[in-house]
Amino acid sequence: MSAAVASTDKADKVRELHDRLVAQVEALVTSEDWARYLSVAARFHSYSANNLWLILAQRPDLATTGDRVAGYQTWKRLGRQVQAGSKGIAILAPCVYRRRGADDAAPTTAPVDSTTESAGAARVLRGFKVVHVFAQRDTTGDPLPEVAPVLLEGEGALWNALAAQVTAAGFAVSRGDCGSANGCTNFAARTVVVSEHLSGRQADKTLAHEL
Repeated sequence: MSAAVASTDKADKVRELHDRLVAQVEALVTSEDWARYLSVAARFHSYSANNLWLILAQRPDLATTGDRVAGYQTWKRLGRQVQAGSKGIAILAPCVYRRRGADDAAPTTAPVDSTTESAGAARVLRGFKVVHVFAQRDTTGDPLPEVAPVLLEGEGALWNALAAQVTAAGFAVSRGDCGSANGCTNFAARTVVVSEHLSGRQADKTLAHEL
């Protein structure tokens, strides 16, 4: 296959995935659709909004299963192997190059959705390419470590200042029952509630997040 044909093929794949992304966004019409998207976004925060839509379009089951998603090599580093026959989830990865004139002008492709830049020459985005990631259920191997949030302890010092800003924005602030959440904002009722079970420091952090 010539370089020109390969380049055209890659461009067609990117265009096809882009068209699928546009169709997925245009089809978003119900609150249930938004809820599914937000469920995915809450767990896959390292992926761009566009890639979240693509993940959801191809694997709507991931909105409820709690599976993690990663590339083939990432799963290997975690001690897991993608099972034979597993279908990858196509997403868009940025193609980043060193700016012309740098000592090393060789192109480099950044990790998917990574915002990390190595030291040295400035990076320039030149486009996107199609790559594939896999759901945890499509892999076998070592169990993954559980990552749980650690709540802050101790007395807070920022509550009054933060609450004043929330109040100035037209919302009522209170401590109360938030179920399993640390805090919740009701835009219709214009209220912000922070769990009454949190320490002062954690309450400050939660209110800042709601703000």
